[in-house]
This record gives sequence, C-alpha cells and structure tokens, in this order.
Amino acid sequence: MSQLVTLPQGTIAFPDLPPLPLGLVLAGGRKPAVNWLTQVGTSCKEVFAADKGLNYAAAAQLQPLLVVGDGDSADEELWRKAKSETLVKEFPVAKDHTDLQLLLQELPPDRLYLCSGVWGGRFDHLYSAIHSLAALVQQRQLPLLVADERELMVLLPAGKKCVFTPPPEERPQAVSVLPLCGKVSCSLDGVRWPLEHAVLTAADPYAVSNELVKESLEFTSEDGIAALYIAG
Repeated sequence: MSQLVTLPQGTIAFPDLPPLPLGLVLAGGRKPAVNWLTQVGTSCKEVFAADKGLNYAAAAQLQPLLVVGDGDSADEELWRKAKSETLVKEFPVAKDHTDLQLLLQELPPDRLYLCSGVWGGRFDHLYSAIHSLAALVQQRQLPLLVADERELMVLLPAGKKCVFTPPPEERPQAVSVLPLCGKVSCSLDGVRWPLEHAVLTAADPYAVSNELVKESLEFTSEDGIAALYIAG
C-alpha cells in the first residue's frame, strides 16, 4: 500500500511510501480557512501547534497534543487553557529560534506531516519556516506537506515520488518546482512543459508557472530536496 493524503484541492499519493500516521502542524502565519482546516483535521491523528497556531486549532475545534512557543501571539485565554489541559513547552520571548523551529524539534518520528499556518505574513518568517521544514525533510528522509486552501507545496527528499490529482472540475492556477537545497535533480510529468532529470539550482530556479495538462501529475525528486508548488 502507498501513502495517500486527501485535501480539498486534490489528493497526493506517495507510491513508494508505506502508510504512516498523518500529523497536523499549525504555525502562526496566514490563518487557514476554518472550513478547510476542519475538513483536513478529520484525517489527522495528532495536532501540534506553535504559538498562534493554537488560535487556528481552536477555531477548527481541534485539540493539540502539544503546544510550543512563547505565547506572545496566541490568545491569552486559549494559552492559559492549553497550559492546564495540554502539554505546553513554553519559552521566553527573547530567544534564538522561532516557535515553529522549536516545535519541529519536538515532533514524533515516523509520521507524515501536514503543515498549515505557514504561508503569508513577512517574507523572513516564510523563508525561515520553509527552510526549517526542508531541513526536517533532509533529516528524516520523509516527504512533508505545506498547505492551506490557497497554496500547496510538497517537499520531497531524494528518491521519493508523489502523484497529485485535483478534482475533475478544478485545475490549479500554476505548478512550479523549486530547489530547496542549492541544487536538485528532478522529473515532472503531466504538465505542459515536462521535466526529465532536470537540474535546478537556487541561482536559476526557472521551473515556475507550469500548467497541468493531464488528470494527474507525477513528480520525482532524484537528488536533493525538491518542492512541488501548486497555486489555486
């Protein structure tokens, strides 16, 4: 059996990955739509929140297993309640690492993680979040999803493949491939401009704004940490 993740915007299959529990990580970036998060949350076995991600969990009536952060952006009442009902690892506001980075250090192994509340906001926060997630993919050699109702990204370690299938009546606005470790080799099929063992570098990330032309697309990371990005 392969790993299958179903989101409102489509399904992502990992043919070479055995079924793993799906964990949901909520960061404090752009708030995911409540109906989207509620739907996604039903398939997640465990929920983890970084600071303001606690607000998003509460809005979708999700109960985090662990909350990590300094509590400076979470709702004060929710933070107090979490400290009495949930495992909270609290840190001072003046610290080196972000709340999300600290949460990533606490995540149980042998899970496939879907991260939301990552997009939007300041670019430095987004940059730090994406590269911290890429480091986790490199460390654990497992894919990772970053998504909300507007954007989806699949981070793949070398040797892993994914197949994305949108609903028949919906087509993504754009499909892009991004190198996240300086240099990657990857292949992409099912799009207007296929990639075959393409080498992408951070200095020349040219594989953006592609178009889906088949019912599904297949993406393979052959070397390095490559990201499949889907907008809309």
